[in-house]
Order: sequence, then structure tokens, then C-alpha cells
Amino acid sequence: MKQKLNPNFSVEKAHKTQQRLSEKLSFEDKLPGVVKFIAGVDVAYFNGISIGAVAVLDFSNLSMIEFQISHVETCCPYLPTLLSFREIPPAVSVIKKLQVIPDVFLVDGQG
Repeated sequence: MKQKLNPNFSVEKAHKTQQRLSEKLSFEDKLPGVVKFIAGVDVAYFNGISIGAVAVLDFSNLSMIEFQISHVETCCPYLPTLLSFREIPPAVSVIKKLQVIPDVFLVDGQG
């Protein structure tokens, strides 16, 4: 299913926003002193629906503590270098469902 770009979405503004946010990146080690829970987050797509999934593990033994999924309407088609604008809504949606707050999130890095 081919998706259309929302008429309110500006590729130029998205690139500018991404550039502005990239200036705020920190490459310092800011991990908490003790890491108890870690979470992995990913997103898949099917027929115009974005499916966010998150698994929280106990870092000491890697046993699964919690798993959540969330379905949201896919906001825009795949746009090279702007994947975050497509993936953030389902990722945030599923993270908000968590009962256990992870110390560290593992996510795919994208532009």
C-alpha cells in the first residue's frame, strides 16, 4: 500500500529540525551507576499500520520482565534520511504503555 505524504509535512522543515536536534547530541557516557532494566524498541509496518514493540529485560540475568506492543496509523511514507519522523510516533506510543521504567533503551539509530 503506497502512502501519501501528509500535506502539512514539510521535508525541508524536517531536515532543518533534524539538523537543529543533532546539535544537542551528547557523546558523553551518562549511564546510571547501576543498570537494572534494559529495553529494546523496534517498529514494523503492515498495510498502513505502524506496530511498535518494546521488551524490558532484567539486566542481571536477561529475563524478560515486560513486553508491550502498540498499533498506530503510519504517519508518512518512508523518506530516506528522515526515518525518525516515521518511527518515533509508534515507539513513543508503546513506551508510554510500560509499567517498568528501563534504565537504558536500545534502539536502531537513524538519521
